[in-house]
Amino acid sequence: MVIAHLEVSSWRGISIGAVHWYCELIVEDGTDTKYIKMVRPLTAKEVAVMNKERRERGYTGHHSVGEATEGFITEQEAIKAGIDFFSAHYKGVLFDSGHTSCSAWKKVIIWQPQFAPSVNKMNTIADIFQGFNGYECEKKNMKLVEKLDGRWYKLYVKLQKLCKTNV
Repeated sequence: MVIAHLEVSSWRGISIGAVHWYCELIVEDGTDTKYIKMVRPLTAKEVAVMNKERRERGYTGHHSVGEATEGFITEQEAIKAGIDFFSAHYKGVLFDSGHTSCSAWKKVIIWQPQFAPSVNKMNTIADIFQGFNGYECEKKNMKLVEKLDGRWYKLYVKLQKLCKTNV
């Protein structure tokens, strides 16, 4: 069994004209870490627009319908692709997207039934942690936030061990 993290990103709001969302699964299988970029096929409408833009800019070559692209139109499509891929290829635990760090920001979105006690505790801690806005919290709440993050991480280590023993 594996532990995986679903990382979703976009240049929207950062780069002018950015329109896509990207999804990558980071899979820890106990001996190795795999980085798997999700892809989808280009539609006929997308290909027509892209090829027109290429011609207008003087580029040769063209895109084809069905050609793989890493860019998803919506965040939900990117997340669904990652969840579907994980579910089809792995068993274990999948953490949500959002933050690349391994902290109480992350919630578990897919897990095996035997992991439910640990996962339920982790997700409860994540809700509380996020409610305080994590390490961006008011100074008076910092000790509590640090304690929550520590408890969450201990459960994460426990999940790692459970995944190794439930191969």
